[in-house]
Amino acid sequence: MGGRINVNCCLQGGNRPLPRTKASLIMILATAATVTTLLLLPFTPKTPVHTALVQSGDWFDVMRLEGVVSYRRQQNCVNLYPGTVSGVYVRAGQQVHAGDLLFSLDTSAQESLLAQLTGSRYALQGAEWLTALGNASQSEWELRSQIEAGKIRALEDGFVRAVYVETGDRLTAAGLLGVVGSDEKCVTAVARTQDLQKTPPGTAAVLTLRGEEAAAVLEKVGAPAADEATMQVMQTLTLAADGLTRASVGEKAGVQLLTDHRTNVALIPISAVDSQNQIWVVEEGKASPVVIDVSCRNEQYVACDVQMAGKRLVLQPEACALWNGCPVKEAASR
Repeated sequence: MGGRINVNCCLQGGNRPLPRTKASLIMILATAATVTTLLLLPFTPKTPVHTALVQSGDWFDVMRLEGVVSYRRQQNCVNLYPGTVSGVYVRAGQQVHAGDLLFSLDTSAQESLLAQLTGSRYALQGAEWLTALGNASQSEWELRSQIEAGKIRALEDGFVRAVYVETGDRLTAAGLLGVVGSDEKCVTAVARTQDLQKTPPGTAAVLTLRGEEAAAVLEKVGAPAADEATMQVMQTLTLAADGLTRASVGEKAGVQLLTDHRTNVALIPISAVDSQNQIWVVEEGKASPVVIDVSCRNEQYVACDVQMAGKRLVLQPEACALWNGCPVKEAASR
């Protein structure tokens, strides 16, 4: 009995579970194989970017100018020829009417020469008379023009705003004798002709005067004139606005002309557009470039089709090393 072998006990011993140490070793080997595989695969790091969500809204293009408060209709009384003031017939604040004589210059010398020419024409005869007549007619016309230019009259009804001369003052050519203007005030500004392609009369504007803003409208655009200092063609703008009665003539005013206005467009931040006129759209963690039309832009936004609204764009894309399909990580979105 004692020498028998218990076969059942040997068979049952063959079905025992693996020891825990062996199972742990297998798990460790599997984990190491997985890590090794991941390390051997190519890995592309994500580029950190700042992004912004494209909004929709209205887009405005504004031209900023510096204006000055002026009388709506203003006549600067200027002498064309040098001379002496022989008469001042108005005072500041006086009401005048079109055609009223305001100032006169001494033209006695011209009047004397004109009388001599007129009298001498009748003392000549034959061919001598014809030659003298031609020369005298030209001189007579010049003298009459100078005499008439010496009488400075009001061009329209208004008030004398300033008188700068007295009788006996000696003036050079283009001297300012005084100013006549209406009661109504406006704001005038000067802009380059090339910047005024989209600013016809009637264009809306905003004036900033004494820290307060007021709605205005472009009333008139003056004739082009070359600026001798800059050699650019300039035009004078006249803007009408309410609330200028308390403003002082000569006071500075900021002018914002609304040169373009579009509604319901996508507003692409300027900082999202690179030097190639591209924006970088982020979708599913990747950035892709899209070329856009940047012709409609102002200081803040580019106006695009409203279908771009809701897309997320990379801000300052040229500060990042991006390529088509580049994996990105949004560092701080806004």
